[in-house]
Amino acid sequence: MARYPAGHRSEVRASILRAAAELFRAGGYGATGVDKVMAAVGKTAGGFYAYFRSKESLLAETIHVAFAESRRLLITEDDPAEPVQRLSLYLRRYLSRQHRDLADSGCPFPALLPEVARSGAEAREALQKEVDAFAAELSGLAARISRKRPVQDAQVVGDALVALSVGAIALARAAPGRVRSDQILLHARHAAEALTGIPVVRAPDAKPREVTEAEATERAVHED
Repeated sequence: MARYPAGHRSEVRASILRAAAELFRAGGYGATGVDKVMAAVGKTAGGFYAYFRSKESLLAETIHVAFAESRRLLITEDDPAEPVQRLSLYLRRYLSRQHRDLADSGCPFPALLPEVARSGAEAREALQKEVDAFAAELSGLAARISRKRPVQDAQVVGDALVALSVGAIALARAAPGRVRSDQILLHARHAAEALTGIPVVRAPDAKPREVTEAEATERAVHED
């Protein structure tokens, strides 16, 4: 019997998780068999159950791994501690063209939600745990931005930000054209900024609306 060095089993298990995370997002959980996952790490399908109880258990753990990896891309140690700047930077990263185009390595939620919805309790609970952690982090920043906001509203804002962010990325990726896709991302970011009290920054190419004759007359009356 071949003897492996200490830590070999853990390394193989970790490699299976990484491969599964990539394959599930690229091809879908339902369409990706255990044999394909194991082949990606140079192993046979027969050895799968030495590492995981079931394919759904693999999916559940994959969710945690994928979220941790995507979080490192979206939030770094060098990000500002000031809540307005930190949340604004997060929104600009998440609701960006680059993140939209990184379907295989960005946030796993948009790709995995439909798959998890058709899965069992284990995968659903794993996803919900990550959603709650995601929402808690965002709601914490939102609460610091607006300290007058009641505590119970912080969770509402956190859940809304997650739904808005994830939904916008999913819609932007599905949009038939780049122009409409870009609009979805921009509008979602402005909505998120308005929801949290972050000053909305106009797009560089946005021009001020022309003042109508009626508005000019009304202003003149008030100034008099």
